[in-house]
Amino acid sequence: MPGVQVKVGYKFAVLALAHPRATIELPSMFPIGDYFALSRTLPENAIETWEDTIGRLHRSELEEESLFVWALKPSDNPGVLDAENEVLQRDAYRLCLGLLIAVPFFSTGRITSLSGANAGHGARVRSLTTYAQTYHTVGVPTPTITATRARFAASMAEALVKHETQHQHGRFVRTLRTFREACETYHLDQRLHQFVRALEGFTAPPFRNSRVHFAERIKRICAGPASRHLLEMYTIRSGIEHLHGPYDRLRKFSDREKWQRLVVRCVEAEVVARYMISTYLSNQQLWPHFESRESIDAFWHLKPAAFRMLWRTRIHFPTIAKGIEHRTLEREYSKEFARG
Repeated sequence: MPGVQVKVGYKFAVLALAHPRATIELPSMFPIGDYFALSRTLPENAIETWEDTIGRLHRSELEEESLFVWALKPSDNPGVLDAENEVLQRDAYRLCLGLLIAVPFFSTGRITSLSGANAGHGARVRSLTTYAQTYHTVGVPTPTITATRARFAASMAEALVKHETQHQHGRFVRTLRTFREACETYHLDQRLHQFVRALEGFTAPPFRNSRVHFAERIKRICAGPASRHLLEMYTIRSGIEHLHGPYDRLRKFSDREKWQRLVVRCVEAEVVARYMISTYLSNQQLWPHFESRESIDAFWHLKPAAFRMLWRTRIHFPTIAKGIEHRTLEREYSKEFARG
């Protein structure tokens, strides 16, 4: 199967996503514009050529199932490893973030960042960096990477470039970092905590009665009943935040019910966080409204008509939990509590 071919005079950065948890409905090589690409394979002979750089362990890993995320550009100095390569590495990583935003419940094993160029003797790797793997919450369906979602991921990456030039030190930078850290977290309680913190990046609930303010603000971008679940979501978050644990404020439920509620609230927090991040990045008119606690507070106090002019869509909240595979939850609960 043909993969990405790095042209002579081009520099590249490629992120190898080992063992992606997704059904990939893309050809072996899928270009996205003139700059980005996704592929299922590496260039011909790349593994043999790169083995001295990546080592035998990485070679065997990359020979197994992987997804490769590319950023490529022509260069006047392809033989030199310099700032151009650093920019390409950041851009490839932004496309990887774009996939986390655009593809619900996407996760992958270890992420390896490789950068180099084709100076006339084939694509050569000159640097290697690794990033943490990402996880998925138990019970969520296997995602599908389609051409539409791949292009949307690229649009998220391009929006991130624009955002960083205009709002380099804004609140959203920390919100996105928190979302990414949630995706990189295996433990269920910490995943919920970080996804809710990402939502707090958008809501900035006032310090008094913050749980109610949080629920009221999120409810404005939801269709269907949501308040009760949002209040409980924040209640669990507060128990974790103050080191009481995720179940401290769910005492009236059985152990099984506590665990299942934690799973469902975590999934709901993740889906809403992903929706808010993608909506925000897709609409530059929203950017100034989320720079500070003061601007955020003013945004959530807008009258309905003005609010809808800026935040034009809603997420149907009750549908989120319907996607959870409850048979999987039953099986995983039994395994989890059998371990003690």
